Amino acid sequence: MVEASAVDKFNAQFGPWLRPILAVTLLAVTAQQGIVILTKAYTIRLHAIENYGYIIHEFDPYFNFRATQYLYDNGWKAFAQWFDYKVWYPLGRPVGTTIYPGMQVTAVWLVKSWLPFWFGLKEWIGTSIPSNVVAKSAWEVAKSSSGITATVASVMATMGMKWNEMSLNDVCCLLPAWFGSLATFFTGMLALECSANFGYNEGSRFGTVLDKLPLVGHYIQMFTRSTRKTLAFFTGMDIDSDHRLPPTTRSSLQTASLCSMLVTMFFMSIVPAHIMRSVGGGFDNESVAMTAMTLVFYFWTRSLRGSPDGGDVIASVKDDNVGIQIRQKQDVGFKLSSQTKAA
Repeated sequence: MVEASAVDKFNAQFGPWLRPILAVTLLAVTAQQGIVILTKAYTIRLHAIENYGYIIHEFDPYFNFRATQYLYDNGWKAFAQWFDYKVWYPLGRPVGTTIYPGMQVTAVWLVKSWLPFWFGLKEWIGTSIPSNVVAKSAWEVAKSSSGITATVASVMATMGMKWNEMSLNDVCCLLPAWFGSLATFFTGMLALECSANFGYNEGSRFGTVLDKLPLVGHYIQMFTRSTRKTLAFFTGMDIDSDHRLPPTTRSSLQTASLCSMLVTMFFMSIVPAHIMRSVGGGFDNESVAMTAMTLVFYFWTRSLRGSPDGGDVIASVKDDNVGIQIRQKQDVGFKLSSQTKAA
């Protein structure tokens, strides 16, 4: 009891000015460590490029590059109708209707729109740009192009920026490493979302996984209760997992959740199964697909969070599978409206 009173007295005296400082420090350290992990994830995947240059390796990546080159040279309409007589000889292959074009479209969009603008902006503000880009006049590109490329080039020319273009080969070599880092980031965000205790509704209280382990979780909570109480007070970023700590402000920025995010990002950055599908030069579908999958998983779990005001299930008996809809909503913490109860 004496120890608790001393802690409460200390919190009351120093809390008002120390809490914001510790919260900002925690966020700054988390951001710094996250940047380090993402940088390492990127440099690890550049090993092949640093040793052998901008070379696409393996058979499938070569085919993907050839398809990307055709899309880059001829446009989407010709690509969608492309029948390639040089493959599957003597039958040939209707590539445009038998390929997953997401990676090809992404690479061409990067080459024709985003990267020239990004590199032009970096040069315009005085920061360094890669040495393997070719500078062109934005006005000339705008006159000789059409569509979104001409629009972006016109905006850049108006701002006095140069059109700094990277070759399609170099972009296709670097794209797996870029998206490998993005997948690492989104996996970390997924871990943050799933481990945080938002307190908006029961369905959102995922809690910390370690707390739920049989026997071990009990001792983790018992030995860390006093530490959690202090963290909860000074940062507002720890969870009330056993419902015996004082209520605190609910947020995704909780100490345990931030640590879970960093640890997840670390393992995702070095796991061999992901590296082999996102190494520089390995221009294959999985390099983009892993990023898309983790992004979808993150947004799906984010959609289950709810809102601070809660929510009601409003359903009609005319709706199909109304019982399933209501149960799914109840599982994530929504309440039943009077209209639904009456129905």
